[in-house]
Amino acid sequence: KDMLTQDSIKKIASLPNIEEIRSGILSAIQSSATRLVMLLETPQNQIVRILSAFEEKNRQD
Repeated sequence: KDMLTQDSIKKIASLPNIEEIRSGILSAIQSSATRLVMLLETPQNQIVRILSAFEEKNRQD
């Protein structure tokens, strides 16, 4: 049988607890979702800006 050494016990003791792990997973999921929404919104925002600029240009002419 393998015996736990003092170093291995210290490594185990330094591992994050279950709440820290859950928090990390949730943060990763939320940040991924936020990035996805921003990625999907970017082209729409660009189209709106282009149309607004076109409308403003037509008003000036």
